[in-house]
This record gives sequence, structure tokens and C-alpha cells, in this order.
Amino acid sequence: MPANASPCPRRKPPKTADLILSLDVICHLVKNDVFNRCLRNLCNSATRFVIGYSSNRNKAETPVASAHARHRKFTNSTANHQDNHWQLAQHIPNRFPDVPKRSHDTRFADFHILERSASHETSQTAAI
Repeated sequence: MPANASPCPRRKPPKTADLILSLDVICHLVKNDVFNRCLRNLCNSATRFVIGYSSNRNKAETPVASAHARHRKFTNSTANHQDNHWQLAQHIPNRFPDVPKRSHDTRFADFHILERSASHETSQTAAI
């Protein structure tokens, strides 16, 4: 990807799907505006589920900082920034959880399954 390319373009996503995946991207969105735009695009593109493979903890909880990664509790962000239409349905811990002294064979990311709330689905259907 070119250095000036954005992982989440500014244009509105052209299509929607029941399920949208974000694999190992969210924690690499270090700029607030890019992070917020990307979460908005993910949630606006999904009609039922968003699955994120990422860390889900605040930066202060993470011992090692990096210029290319920023750890945030993104599940809170999706709930707060998307009119509370999303809730964490399931957290699937990594089989090889983060061990700082063994960073070569452990991972800080887990799977987080977000589900659109039933009340939002009902209001969307009623609007049609």
C-alpha cells in the first residue's frame, strides 16, 4: 500500500453485507480521524455483524508502545459512535495470548463479534 493511501477511504462504502470482517487493521489505525472513519465505515457497511480481530484494550493497559500500532477499546467506540446500535456479542480469546517476553510467537489480538441490536433492525425494517 502506498504511504499516502488510507486503509479506510473517505468515500461512502458502496455496498452492505450481513457480515463485515476487519482482520488485523483496527489496532494499526493510529490517527483518531482515520480510526473513527474506519469504524463508521465498518458499522455502516454491516447489516448484522462486524467481526474485528484486534486488541481491545486502552493504550495505558499496553506495556509496549509502537509508532505503527495504537491499542484502544474499539468495542466501546463502536457502541458510542454508532448510536448504540452495536453490542459485543462474543469475545473469542486468542489461542496464543500475548506474552511480552515471547512476542515472536504470541499475539495481542482476539476476535470480537459485534452484533447490531434487534431494536435497530426492527426500526430499519419499519422504515422500508
